[in-house]
Amino acid sequence: MSVPDFWTCSLRDVVNVISGHEEEKIEALKWMRWQTAALINIHLSSRSKIKVTDLFKLDDDVPEKKPVDTELLKKINEKWDLEIAKKFNVNGQ
Repeated sequence: MSVPDFWTCSLRDVVNVISGHEEEKIEALKWMRWQTAALINIHLSSRSKIKVTDLFKLDDDVPEKKPVDTELLKKINEKWDLEIAKKFNVNGQ
Protein backbone atom coordinates (compact mmCIF):
# COMPACT_ATOMS: atom_id res chain seq x y z
CA MET A 1 0.00 0.00 0.00
CA SER A 2 1.49 3.29 -1.05
CA VAL A 3 1.35 6.45 1.05
CA PRO A 4 -1.39 8.13 -1.06
CA ASP A 5 -3.42 4.91 -0.93
CA PHE A 6 -3.04 4.86 2.85
CA TRP A 7 -4.42 8.38 3.26
CA THR A 8 -7.36 7.78 0.93
CA CYS A 9 -8.50 4.44 2.36
CA SER A 10 -10.75 3.76 5.32
CA LEU A 11 -9.67 2.25 8.61
CA ARG A 12 -11.27 -1.04 7.56
CA ASP A 13 -9.01 -1.13 4.48
CA VAL A 14 -5.92 -0.67 6.64
CA VAL A 15 -7.05 -3.42 9.01
CA ASN A 16 -7.70 -5.72 6.02
CA VAL A 17 -4.19 -5.11 4.66
CA ILE A 18 -2.65 -5.83 8.07
CA SER A 19 -4.67 -9.02 8.56
CA GLY A 20 -3.72 -10.12 5.03
CA HIS A 21 -0.03 -9.80 5.88
CA GLU A 22 -0.59 -11.75 9.10
CA GLU A 23 -2.31 -14.55 7.15
CA GLU A 24 0.63 -14.68 4.72
CA LYS A 25 3.04 -15.08 7.64
CA ILE A 26 0.93 -17.87 9.14
CA GLU A 27 0.80 -19.71 5.82
CA ALA A 28 4.59 -19.40 5.49
CA LEU A 29 5.00 -20.83 9.00
CA LYS A 30 2.69 -23.73 8.19
CA TRP A 31 4.66 -24.50 5.05
CA MET A 32 7.98 -24.32 6.92
CA ARG A 33 6.61 -26.58 9.67
CA TRP A 34 5.39 -29.16 7.15
CA GLN A 35 8.69 -29.09 5.25
CA THR A 36 10.73 -29.53 8.42
CA ALA A 37 8.60 -32.44 9.61
CA ALA A 38 8.95 -34.13 6.21
CA LEU A 39 12.75 -33.72 6.24
CA ILE A 40 13.05 -35.05 9.80
CA ASN A 41 10.69 -37.99 9.21
CA ILE A 42 12.86 -39.25 6.35
CA HIS A 43 15.59 -40.05 8.89
CA LEU A 44 13.37 -41.55 11.59
CA SER A 45 11.98 -45.05 11.91
CA SER A 46 8.28 -45.58 11.24
CA ARG A 47 7.59 -45.87 14.98
CA SER A 48 9.13 -42.56 15.92
CA LYS A 49 7.73 -40.30 13.20
CA ILE A 50 6.81 -36.81 14.34
CA LYS A 51 3.64 -34.91 13.58
CA VAL A 52 3.64 -31.43 12.15
CA THR A 53 2.15 -30.06 15.37
CA ASP A 54 4.96 -31.64 17.42
CA LEU A 55 7.37 -28.99 16.16
CA PHE A 56 5.33 -25.97 17.27
CA LYS A 57 1.69 -25.04 17.52
CA LEU A 58 -0.07 -22.10 15.92
CA ASP A 59 -3.15 -20.34 17.19
CA ASP A 60 -5.44 -21.96 14.62
CA ASP A 61 -4.28 -25.46 15.63
CA VAL A 62 -6.32 -25.14 18.82
CA PRO A 63 -10.08 -25.39 18.08
CA GLU A 64 -11.10 -23.75 21.37
CA LYS A 65 -11.62 -20.29 19.90
CA LYS A 66 -15.12 -18.89 20.06
CA PRO A 67 -16.73 -17.81 16.79
CA VAL A 68 -16.78 -14.08 16.07
CA ASP A 69 -20.10 -12.37 16.65
CA THR A 70 -20.95 -11.08 13.16
CA GLU A 71 -23.48 -8.53 14.42
CA LEU A 72 -20.95 -6.99 16.80
CA LEU A 73 -18.32 -6.93 14.05
CA LYS A 74 -20.78 -5.24 11.69
CA LYS A 75 -21.57 -2.55 14.31
CA ILE A 76 -17.87 -1.92 14.93
CA ASN A 77 -17.18 -1.56 11.18
CA GLU A 78 -20.11 0.85 10.77
CA LYS A 79 -18.85 2.93 13.69
CA TRP A 80 -15.32 3.05 12.19
CA ASP A 81 -16.70 4.10 8.82
CA LEU A 82 -18.75 6.91 10.37
CA GLU A 83 -15.79 8.17 12.41
CA ILE A 84 -13.49 8.19 9.39
CA ALA A 85 -16.15 9.82 7.19
CA LYS A 86 -16.64 12.53 9.81
CA LYS A 87 -12.89 13.03 10.31
CA PHE A 88 -12.10 13.37 6.61
CA ASN A 89 -15.40 15.00 5.61
CA VAL A 90 -16.32 12.21 3.20
CA ASN A 91 -19.71 12.46 1.44
CA GLY A 92 -20.43 15.83 3.02
CA GLN A 93 -20.82 14.46 6.55
